[in-house]
Amino acid sequence: MVFTHLGKKVNHEEIRMTEKQVFDISDKCAKCHQSEYAKWKSGGHSANYSDIFMNGKHNLDETPYWACLKCHGMYYEGTIKTLLQKPLQVDGVWKLKDLSKISEPTMPCLTCHQFHTENAQLGRTAKFDNPKEISYERASRNPATAWYVRDDHRHIRADKLMKIEMFNNGKSVKVSDDPAQKLCIQCHAPNFAHVTGTEDDRTPTGVHEGLSCMACHSPHSNDARNSCKNCHPAISNCKLDVTTMNTTYADIKSTNNIHSISCTSCHAAKEKTKL
Repeated sequence: MVFTHLGKKVNHEEIRMTEKQVFDISDKCAKCHQSEYAKWKSGGHSANYSDIFMNGKHNLDETPYWACLKCHGMYYEGTIKTLLQKPLQVDGVWKLKDLSKISEPTMPCLTCHQFHTENAQLGRTAKFDNPKEISYERASRNPATAWYVRDDHRHIRADKLMKIEMFNNGKSVKVSDDPAQKLCIQCHAPNFAHVTGTEDDRTPTGVHEGLSCMACHSPHSNDARNSCKNCHPAISNCKLDVTTMNTTYADIKSTNNIHSISCTSCHAAKEKTKL
């Protein structure tokens, strides 16, 4: 619209929202989407600049560098050097140069959502006596999610993202075609060899191979608690209560990591009988 009003005086590729404007838009989103906003606030994607960049343990494990901003701080208008100051002590805690950013979210609504998505508007009230206009008979709409590419300053609709081929123990792994899966893996990405479980990858393998992230994770909050009982009986065939099993990936001691659990996680593989 701005480009239309200004004509050839400005290149439409140069029209960008500032990070502050993105935050203001998120506040406006919350006025109508109160439930979604509350769930987002309760989940990990609402992490602020302090949570991400002033975590001493994480800073020691991985020194902050330019690629951090591809997921945490997509709309930040500076660089990692203008954002942070190296620690003076050995605790690994970096300092934010601009203290006003401490409580600002690194992943606001427009990280995964795009304005003006390519969907046709009905423009009129649906006729509920016409089966083709009843909600469950309507043609499916394009997804409302999109990946914001920091380097290009633009969104790519989730279903237009490339499906990444993944490997586990050298074998190709079935990956869900769900657009949400393609979006999640942009940040929760594997190493250069696309090996499952490396870096921040969460691609399901084992008995859950092929499932989408959304099969277990709730939108916006990403909460996966109690999701097991949506598919499994509370008490499994092994007499285990699935609601109390340690299925988190965060605990390295967990033998039931929901992303990689397989039959052999509980049942020892039988040796092949020699003929």
